[in-house]
Amino acid sequence: PGRLPSGPGASALACLGPCKGCTASAALDTPAVTAGSLTGFAGYKRVTQVLRTLDGTEDYKAITVTVSNPGLSTPVKKSTIIAAF
Repeated sequence: PGRLPSGPGASALACLGPCKGCTASAALDTPAVTAGSLTGFAGYKRVTQVLRTLDGTEDYKAITVTVSNPGLSTPVKKSTIIAAF
């Protein structure tokens, strides 16, 4: 208990991969959805959040993927930050 099987952990990382390869900043908002389940992992849920920071000197998006399951002691989070382009 409390350990994340490689599949769901890999799922969180796999969700970040396409974000890093986006060629349009607006496309980064597309993965901001909740996946109700992960194929092959009953009871797991994946949530992707996109948060934009925009002020006088900074413009970037923080993308966080969270994988949770009642059997995990804490949800697993993987994040990346992508500057505006």
